Amino acid sequence: MRGRVSEVDAVVSRLDHDGGAGWPLVMRARRLVHQRFRFYSCLSWWESPATALARGRGYCAQYNGALYEVLRRSGVECRLVHAFRVRLRDDPSWRIGHVWVRVRVDGESRDACAGSAGDPIRFEPVTRVRPFGTGMRLLTVVGMAPIVAVAVTRSALTRQPRPTWLHHPLD
Repeated sequence: MRGRVSEVDAVVSRLDHDGGAGWPLVMRARRLVHQRFRFYSCLSWWESPATALARGRGYCAQYNGALYEVLRRSGVECRLVHAFRVRLRDDPSWRIGHVWVRVRVDGESRDACAGSAGDPIRFEPVTRVRPFGTGMRLLTVVGMAPIVAVAVTRSALTRQPRPTWLHHPLD
């Protein structure tokens, strides 16, 4: 990897080249990260956000972790946050945990998520929003392992396709 430009560095370089600051920079960063993630995928839950970005696949902790790194390296004040349950706006009955980026520009805080090309926020937190720190990252990785393993094993044993929530085109 030495001497090689990472995907995170490439996105930051593109943002620097395009210029700008503030919320327009945040929105461009979100779109650029989203464009590089071609697939929503839980099949490689252990990969770092930078590796997931390079491979073009990942779930919320990975694509929003990559967005966080891009914004942080671009000098934007931000932090990763999560809620144990969010309600999806396009499917209110579906409630899941989610990780996203909370951004602060010019004294104003907004949420950003690289999971969609359009609307930056397609969810509403149902439980308390908390920082997504090292302990929660570890818990997420360890917690996903048996869930993914059971779904993949069940598909193999029943000779049925894997559930679409495991891996599908993003957007």
